[in-house]
Amino acid sequence: MEPLLVFPDPPPPELAQTLDLSGYPWKAVADEVSATRAEPEDGWAGAIVVADQDPDGAFALCRALRKRDLPLDPLLLLVNGTQLGDLDLRDELFDDFCLSPFHPREFEARLKH
Repeated sequence: MEPLLVFPDPPPPELAQTLDLSGYPWKAVADEVSATRAEPEDGWAGAIVVADQDPDGAFALCRALRKRDLPLDPLLLLVNGTQLGDLDLRDELFDDFCLSPFHPREFEARLKH
């Protein structure tokens, strides 16, 4: 199974723990350049982008991942409740979103979806 791309590097501890306990391979990246350098030969299995600490960096990475020759999907965006308005007119940048802090069962369900 190819790893998931995770932003930022380092990821929030609860995200890393949930991914590890669920058995998902993942690799954290700091930006588009490191995402390209670290990309496996067969590509990423998907991406989880946390936008609550660095929303500008998160949305820039989402934009870059979607504008590639082969757009990366699925892309799950993690946002806090105050950022819901920021999702308007940006729905092309992600496939699904989850509120942070997240409940591990809800997060796992969204990953499987």
